[in-house]
Amino acid sequence: MPDEQDIALNINVTTAENITAIDVSAKINFKMSNLLKFFNETQPITTTETQPITTTETQPITTTETQPITTTETQPIEIIPIEKTYKNALLIGCNYINSEYELRGCINDATNINQILTESYGFDNIVLLTDETEKKPNKEIILEELKQLLINASSGDILFLSFSGHGINLVDRNGDEKDGLDEVIVTLDIDYITDDELNSLIQRHLKKNVTLFALFDCCHSGTILDLRYQYLDSTRVNKDTENLKNFETEGNVIMISGSMDRQTSMDAYIRSAGTYQGAMTWAFLETINKHPELAWIDLLNRMRYYLKNADYVQIPQLSSGKELDLMLNFLSA
Repeated sequence: MPDEQDIALNINVTTAENITAIDVSAKINFKMSNLLKFFNETQPITTTETQPITTTETQPITTTETQPITTTETQPIEIIPIEKTYKNALLIGCNYINSEYELRGCINDATNINQILTESYGFDNIVLLTDETEKKPNKEIILEELKQLLINASSGDILFLSFSGHGINLVDRNGDEKDGLDEVIVTLDIDYITDDELNSLIQRHLKKNVTLFALFDCCHSGTILDLRYQYLDSTRVNKDTENLKNFETEGNVIMISGSMDRQTSMDAYIRSAGTYQGAMTWAFLETINKHPELAWIDLLNRMRYYLKNADYVQIPQLSSGKELDLMLNFLSA
C-alpha cells in the first residue's frame, strides 16, 4: 500500500508562481496511474463460504383460554343499631323542717338510696328532691317530675321511684278500695297526692317493656299505687291476692311499701348507722347491701325479718301492675 506522501499532491504553496498548469496536470496523471496500477495488482479477496443458517421451527404457543371471572354480588349489610337502655330515678325525702310535722330521717333515706343506686346499680340520671335541694318536693313539682320520669323512658329502661315522708288515709271517692280508704302521700308544702293520682300518671305514661320499681316509706302505704296484684298479702294471711277493680299496667310496676294500709311506718334512730332513717328504708338498704342479687320474694322476706328482729311491727307489702315472677332478681324485671 503506498504511503500518504506518494498520493498527496506535491504543491509547494510558497513557490506557487513557478508552477504551471502543465506541471500540475502531469503530476496528477502520474500519481493516478500509479494508484490504478496498485489496485490492479491487488489479490482478489477470498471469502469463506457462508453456510445457510438453519432455524428450528418455532412451535406455536398455545394458551389456556382464560375463563371470565365471575363475582358474587355483594348484598348490602343491614346495620341494626343497639339501643342503650337507661336507669333513671326520682328520689323524694320530706323532713318538713321547722313545721309541726317535722321528721328526722327522710332526707337521709333519699340520699342513702341515691348513693347505692349510683355506686352499685349503675343508675344514669337521678333527680333528688328534699327540703334541702334547690327544687323542693312540693305537690306540683313531684307530679311533674314523676311524669317526666315516665314519659322520657324507652323500652328496656329501669326506673326507680322512692318517697319518704308522711302518709295518711282519706275516704275513697271512686269505689276502688277494698277498705273504703284512699292512701295519700303528704308533700313538703303540706298538700297531698292520692293513690288514684299516682296510678293515673302510671297508666297514662308508662310504656311497654319499661320497669318501674317504687319504694314508699310512709304510713298507710300498703296499696299506695293501686296495683292489681299483691304477694304475701298480710291482710290475707300471706296469700297472693288480686284486686279486679285495678287495671293491669302497660309496663312493669313493682312496689314495696313501708307498712300495711292500716299501719304506720316508723321514722327511727338506727343505732348501727348512728343516725335517723325510715325503718323500712333501713331494712331495704341493709338487705340489698348484703344480698345484692336476691329474688323479689327473698328481698321481701328478709326486709320483714330485719324489721321484726328490731321490734318494728310494720310489715312491708309487695305488689305489681302485672303478674310478677317472684323468683326474678331484684331490678331485673
